[in-house]
Amino acid sequence: MRKIILLMAFVIATTCCAQINTFYVKPHQTDINFASVQDSHLVVRNTTTNLNRLVLFIGGTGSNTKGYLTISNFAGNLGFYVINLSYPDTVAAVSLTKH
Repeated sequence: MRKIILLMAFVIATTCCAQINTFYVKPHQTDINFASVQDSHLVVRNTTTNLNRLVLFIGGTGSNTKGYLTISNFAGNLGFYVINLSYPDTVAAVSLTKH
C-alpha cells in the first residue's frame, strides 16, 4: 500500500508540477550593449498545454520581473507562452499624462 501511495505521489508531482518551464535571460545575453547589472527577462513555457499564444508582459515603473512571477506562471499554466520583459524605467506613466 505504501509503495502505491508513493508511486501515485510521484506521478502527480511529475505531471502536475512539471508542466511549465520558467527561466531567466540576462539582457546582455541578447545584446552586449545592455548593462550586465540590469534585471533579467523572464520566460515561461508550458510543455503540456500549448495555445500557440504569447503574453508579452512589461511591468510598471520601478518593478522587476520577479515581482510578476505569479502572474507569469499563471498565464503559463493556462497554456500561454510568456515573456516578461525587464524594462528599466524611472518615469511614472501618470506623470506623462500631465503634459
